[in-house]
Amino acid sequence: YNGQNEVVVGKVFKGRRQQIVINSKVQPGSLEKMRSDLETSLKALQTDYIDCLLIHGASEPEHLYGDQALELLETAREQGKIRTFGFSVHTGAFKLLSLAAEKGIHEVAMVPYNFLGAFTHMLGGSSAEWDADDLEKKIVACAGAGIDIIAMKACSGGYIKDDSGKNSYPAALKWVLKNPHVKTTATAMGNFQQIEENMGAMGAQGALN
Repeated sequence: YNGQNEVVVGKVFKGRRQQIVINSKVQPGSLEKMRSDLETSLKALQTDYIDCLLIHGASEPEHLYGDQALELLETAREQGKIRTFGFSVHTGAFKLLSLAAEKGIHEVAMVPYNFLGAFTHMLGGSSAEWDADDLEKKIVACAGAGIDIIAMKACSGGYIKDDSGKNSYPAALKWVLKNPHVKTTATAMGNFQQIEENMGAMGAQGALN
């Protein structure tokens, strides 16, 4: 929504902050820029804390373990501006998952994950694929280090057949959620029907009633 997503979320959940969990992100950069981005999100969301802050699109160890990144995350948590923190990686940076499992500093990792082991971006049309077996091993290693996994691109691999034999995106979402190490997903929802379908995949039919 032209950069207004957090503004919309802030308006919708104003007065109901305790009922929701908010993830947000900052791009790797200077300490000053990352702090500014965090403050911008807090203002847009009309909240004084974010439950989980991610360093988004990390591709190099410096993005996660450089002095400025660690200063941002540790200080923000000490100040109560974030509850926990982690990072997101795309297909070219899965090596960082192994490093995260080894170091044990971050508590959340967001990764592309679906039944196909590939995706085509619904808006830009970009595509990527990965070694699914290797990613599974890295996810298990992260889980063993206490790192929770958020899946992205969960439905971007397309649909699969549900129990009745129909082509289904909720079935693709269920496939992702069967993995005990995947705690939640970042799943696009463009209308109320899709919200209901996604909630149904998690066993919460009628969530909007």
